[in-house]
Amino acid sequence: SVKVDKNIDWHYPVVLSQKRGVNQTVKKALKQKTKSLILHPLKFLTLEISKKSILFVTNDKKIRDFILLKPYKIVIDFKRDASFYTKSVDIKKAPFEKITLGNHNGYYRAVLLLDGSYKYKLTKTLKGYLCEVY
Repeated sequence: SVKVDKNIDWHYPVVLSQKRGVNQTVKKALKQKTKSLILHPLKFLTLEISKKSILFVTNDKKIRDFILLKPYKIVIDFKRDASFYTKSVDIKKAPFEKITLGNHNGYYRAVLLLDGSYKYKLTKTLKGYLCEVY
């Protein structure tokens, strides 16, 4: 028997082996895990998606953030008087399923649909805001 803790990422295969080194299945899983995805949904916003985080590259100020349950969604509001139609992008890069960007009076909203229940941490960076899920 092998003890498994909460740090195991259920999105990737768990491989037990007595071989030294890393086998091909693990190499493939690690390679997929480190690929990042860059999206430019709006002129003033770029999304850098990698592992379990999304970097919102923007100069706009965050107004508020919160989480919704059933289904799990992280909601982040940014201050900007902009005009655009609602945009939805299927990400399908675990743990993120989809991001929806909507325009409101004086701000715009980013809604991250998650594939399960997570906690999150939102941090201000030099480039914008980093949203990490765990």
